[in-house]
Amino acid sequence: MMVLERVKARHNVLKEGEEVEQVKEIVWNIRISSHRAWEEDEGKAVQWSRALSMAYEHRTSRPSFLNLFV
Repeated sequence: MMVLERVKARHNVLKEGEEVEQVKEIVWNIRISSHRAWEEDEGKAVQWSRALSMAYEHRTSRPSFLNLFV
């Protein structure tokens, strides 16, 4: 499962009170994985970096009316 899919899936089950901490944890885990991938292969690090950017973009660009469904 791709990182972005995991972030989306995790986001769909979050409750309002825990949302901020859960998202911080997801981003932290992606960053750690990105650093590990950089040590192993620069190409993988680029993929992780793109996934992190996409996950952040998805998180911040969500229309506010969708907050009603969280």
